[in-house]
Amino acid sequence: MVKSEVKRVVKSSLIEVEEMTERDGARPPQITVVLTPELVDRLRGSAARKGVKPSVLLRMWAIEHLDEEDKEREARS
Repeated sequence: MVKSEVKRVVKSSLIEVEEMTERDGARPPQITVVLTPELVDRLRGSAARKGVKPSVLLRMWAIEHLDEEDKEREARS
C-alpha cells in the first residue's frame, strides 16, 4: 500500500468514526486488543513508516481484511 492509499483509507476510516459519533452523539464501539511487547513495537514501527497512529493502522488492516472476506464470500455465492 502506497502512502496516498494509506491516507485515503485513514481519511475514510476517520470519516466513518466521525459520522458514527455525530449520528447518535455516543462514542463509537471499541474493542480492546492485547498484543505482546514485540508486536506493539512492530506495529508502532509500521505505523510510523506509514505516517499514521498504531490504532489507525490496526483499524485500516481490520477494514481491509473484512472487505477481502466479503469479496471472497460474494465470489463463492
